[in-house]
Amino acid sequence: DAAHLGAALGAVHDALAQTFPTTTLSGAQVSRAMVERLDAAVVAAPALLPHRRALTALFAAVGAQRIPAQRIHGDFHLGQTLRVPVTGQANPWRIIDFEGEPLRPLAQRRLPDSPWRDVAGMTRSLGYATSASPDPDGPATAHWLHATRRAFLDAYCGGLTDARLALLLAYEADKAAYEV
Repeated sequence: DAAHLGAALGAVHDALAQTFPTTTLSGAQVSRAMVERLDAAVVAAPALLPHRRALTALFAAVGAQRIPAQRIHGDFHLGQTLRVPVTGQANPWRIIDFEGEPLRPLAQRRLPDSPWRDVAGMTRSLGYATSASPDPDGPATAHWLHATRRAFLDAYCGGLTDARLALLLAYEADKAAYEV
């Protein structure tokens, strides 16, 4: 099922890229914006301060990249999906609610952004889903999360290169800072 979900997100991103303009973002600008959001999160939650250096390093890892950008979902997580009954090889996942992150202004939500923001939103959501397990910190849950993330990512992009992993980690950390 995670593979179907990754394929569904890939199909949505492909359709959005064909319908709306695409561009490229400077990794340095993306990294700076992520650090700014992190600094705002540190002010709101000072307990993050000891982690600031490590998180800033995650953001710096994308600084040299040219990051493809396009219209994206903007607030992608499990709550923005429906699993419907299908027959044959049809994908059972439907992605809904394309309004973007509700705390951002509408004009900002419409700007092209990296598809990795959506990917990171889902991988974080899968991590949150482990809290529903009878043993959220147990080895079976950790195995489920690893296998589910891998299936999702493999179906979405065919696997993680070093550059893709850097983007995923940076956008996951950026999402965490946004959630503070």
